[in-house]
Amino acid sequence: MTEANPTETYFTRMAGVLDQLEMPTLILPVTEENQIEALLVSLDDPPPTEENPARFVAQLFFASDAVTAAYEQSGGPEPEEGETAILQFALALGLNCPETRHLDIYRLMSIYNRILPVGALDLNEENELYVRYGLLADTKNAITIPQVVEVLEIFSFFIPIMADGLEDVIAGEATLEEAIAATERELIKSAQMP
Repeated sequence: MTEANPTETYFTRMAGVLDQLEMPTLILPVTEENQIEALLVSLDDPPPTEENPARFVAQLFFASDAVTAAYEQSGGPEPEEGETAILQFALALGLNCPETRHLDIYRLMSIYNRILPVGALDLNEENELYVRYGLLADTKNAITIPQVVEVLEIFSFFIPIMADGLEDVIAGEATLEEAIAATERELIKSAQMP
């Protein structure tokens, strides 16, 4: 029987498996600047290199950790431990949308969100596009590695194709209809690849 490593965390265990699956990871430990532990996961295929840096990086963290850190920082009372855990997935697309393109981007995101099996595309206050998803379970350890891998694989399949369509509409290189048609073609082509 092996003893548990007291410094091992949920994210260190997760990183070990994801690295073996060729999903490069980076753990962001708790520091003065970083109030919660988080895990960064590259969704790029092929994996990033120095010559070809990561384009899509998901950040995973527990919502309860963020709430606790916010209370500690504000000096308020610590929130009561809940009976559920929410593993948040956040992925910035690296795309800024000028206000003149908001209507078309919201329309395209609405269509994409109907296709995307998990999560949702959205636009933040700084006009940056991102994807978010929350995986709910009774406890942190009840969220299994296969569940996390499945979400990351779904993101790595859909998001690069959808990001290309969003980028084309933002740049004015494609109309809404052209972006939808191109996305459909790419999704079909990618799904048929062996």
